[in-house]
Amino acid sequence: MPKRLLPRLAVLAALALAILLVPVPRPAQVMAGSGGGESASKGGHGEERSAKGGHGEEEAASGGLFNAPREVDIPTMVAPVVGEGGAILAYAYLTLQVEVQGVDVWAVREKIPFLQDAFLREIFARSIARGEGPVAVDEAALAARLKAQASAVIDKGTVTRIIIKKMDIGPA
Repeated sequence: MPKRLLPRLAVLAALALAILLVPVPRPAQVMAGSGGGESASKGGHGEERSAKGGHGEEEAASGGLFNAPREVDIPTMVAPVVGEGGAILAYAYLTLQVEVQGVDVWAVREKIPFLQDAFLREIFARSIARGEGPVAVDEAALAARLKAQASAVIDKGTVTRIIIKKMDIGPA
């Protein structure tokens, strides 16, 4: 290796190391407005800011940001629609949302794999069919069952409801 390349490689190695050592904030920290280098009373453009008119730091510290209901999307799941004889009549493709309140949405998103597991175990344990027709699904009962499972995975009292955004029925 030529000696003239060694200083360039050293600079590149130092740059790569510097990039790797820079801390990356979690999404919850970015959403809560941590950082930014501004004082609590000064805005970014020199104007004065009231004690309550900031970026939400005070509200986040008191839990106020998490009081409004928020929806978390769950990836599409496939559920069998089982008839009285135990035969699979059709498949329901479910697009769901979990509505939560009083909890950080990012913390709920981290639990999506556990929610999917609990939902699929519940869906496969008992039929989602209503019994009125060959492929009728009892959406209200399904939402209540899934809400109970979500409440077991996420902190109690934080799941307000399960929203069935879309349900497509396909042949078995």
